[in-house]
Amino acid sequence: MTGWIVTLFPCLIVDWRTKALGPNKYLGNWKAYFDAANARTGWLRYDVPSEGPGIHAVPQALASAPVRCIDLLNGSKKELRFVAGMFGVSQDGDTGALSASFGWAVVHEPAVDAAAASPLSEPVRVLDEVTGKWIAE
Repeated sequence: MTGWIVTLFPCLIVDWRTKALGPNKYLGNWKAYFDAANARTGWLRYDVPSEGPGIHAVPQALASAPVRCIDLLNGSKKELRFVAGMFGVSQDGDTGALSASFGWAVVHEPAVDAAAASPLSEPVRVLDEVTGKWIAE
């Protein structure tokens, strides 16, 4: 990845095992790296340093958490997800400056297959203190 888009990421993933973030080493000289990438001819070689970070180095811009909503009036359950983070980039019409657009949302989990993989779809076992037996939710 090269060009001005690199400037949107001041931190990059520097350790793929831990997802640890570190400074974007391409940030200060992004134009020089961009020019080098444009001047390159032939195939990209793995034994030559790249002119920009790979897509794997870009940190995830959204965070989410599963939520089970239980209607106390009728007992119905809905699988939801809270989502928050950077949803996009906006550009000022007068100056051309770019800025991140942050927000949040509550979304319904897909009913097909995703619910089966969700940890919230597992039945909860509860110990009945009177009988000493495990019961399902």
